[in-house]
Order: sequence, then C-alpha cells, then structure tokens
Amino acid sequence: MSRSDFFKIAWVLVILAPLIIVQAGVGYSPDWLDQRIAGVPLTVCATGIWFVVMMVLAWRFAAGATAKAKAAAKEVL
Repeated sequence: MSRSDFFKIAWVLVILAPLIIVQAGVGYSPDWLDQRIAGVPLTVCATGIWFVVMMVLAWRFAAGATAKAKAAAKEVL
C-alpha cells in the first residue's frame, strides 16, 4: 500500500465521519441539523451532498488508478 492510498483512505474516512454522526440518532447530531431547507430536513440534504462527494472521489480515484496502470504498462513495453 502506497502513501497515496493511505491518504485516500483517510480522506474518505474524514468525509464519512459527519454522516455517521448524523445517522447515529437525534441525541448525537448537532442542533443545527434539526433545521429544514424548503421543507427538506437538513440531514437529508447533508446525506445527498455526501453521496455526490463520494461519487466524485470514486471517479477521481479510478481515473488516477487508470493513469497509473497505463503508465506502468508503457514501462513494461
């Protein structure tokens, strides 16, 4: 496992931590999450934003892995 893999895992865990807090229950989430935006609970908005961020990160990590694999394949040939 390379250093960049460790940083990727740490970054995902940092992004995942607030979602775990939100899903833990009413007593654990901060008071400001009890609000609503256009009738939608802020926890739902936060979860949606989290999902988008995770999908973008997955796309970026996959693009980086593909670039590494292509570079390694060129070195072999």
